[in-house]
Amino acid sequence: MDWSKAIEAYERVIDEHTDAVDFFPYCFYQVGEAYYKLGTDQKNASQVIQATESLELALQWYQKVIDNYPQDHIALHALYGAVKTLDSVGHKVELENVAREFINKAQYSSEFDSLIAEVQLILEDLLREKK
Repeated sequence: MDWSKAIEAYERVIDEHTDAVDFFPYCFYQVGEAYYKLGTDQKNASQVIQATESLELALQWYQKVIDNYPQDHIALHALYGAVKTLDSVGHKVELENVAREFINKAQYSSEFDSLIAEVQLILEDLLREKK
């Protein structure tokens, strides 16, 4: 998939439909996801600098959802996206904090049970590395 085209499309929706604010959290999240997938593809292709840039952009878009739409249902998905991305780029201090935040917020929704388990494993690995 051409993630750059997906990013352009969602950014165009955001730019051209400024009155459709109900769609912004989802669009922001999707831009973050596309940057995450682009960065992952770049990382797998040993394009380290480009991958880091894309993953940092993914974090920025996830953070827009988390900061501006904390009550929206997509905010927990964005928080999970931030966990994945922080793990991928190796931001360990932030990763620990965001992983704990995700677990605390998501524990009340069975929809996130498998993601909580995944984040708990990431957190356990991180804590094991700290020892």
